[in-house]
Amino acid sequence: MDKSKLSHLSIFELFLIVFDYTMIYKHPYFKLDTESKKVFDENDKELALTGNAYRLLVFLCGKNNATLTDINDYFDPAGAKDYTENHVRQYRYKINSIIGHSIAAYKNNIYSINGTISKYESNADLESTAPKTQ
Repeated sequence: MDKSKLSHLSIFELFLIVFDYTMIYKHPYFKLDTESKKVFDENDKELALTGNAYRLLVFLCGKNNATLTDINDYFDPAGAKDYTENHVRQYRYKINSIIGHSIAAYKNNIYSINGTISKYESNADLESTAPKTQ
């Protein structure tokens, strides 16, 4: 792995890469469970969101907003592949289509999630309705 590529990553991004940390993200239109790698709609119906579209959703939920460079570094820390705006546009379209709402946004070269995301460490925390972080 090219260590120079890791120098500008945040502690959060490095933690995700190294430890594959479990987190549950709750949005008004979806719930994302990183342990089971599943996404559910607002009615708790499992959605078929996989691959890089799923990875982009996880990253944006954890980071709140990101540039194309941030996304490239998260998807491929070694820098072997270059993800273009077109790639990320397709992933964003897939996220919005599958969830059924325009939640993945792009404005002024920044990708983000529209709406509030609550972060929980487990389903038990989610059920107690007390978010760990926001």
